Amino acid sequence: MTKPDHLAGSRLAEEMVADGHLSFSTVVTLRGRFSGTIEGVGHLIVAQGAEVRARITVRVLTVAGLIVGDCQADERIE
Repeated sequence: MTKPDHLAGSRLAEEMVADGHLSFSTVVTLRGRFSGTIEGVGHLIVAQGAEVRARITVRVLTVAGLIVGDCQADERIE
């Protein structure tokens, strides 16, 4: 049985703050604060309450939190 995207993959927890370059190939959920660049061939989920200040290039982007920066998704942004 396949897990829904919001239950699978890696997570940046709510209390975490990170900056730099994030690269991934599956599903990543950001719940904390991140600044820098994000590149991935997978699905990036910016959860409610998350703050992301980055240039984002991914396959699929799901946004419920705050993003400041340029976003590009090969398939869709929801």
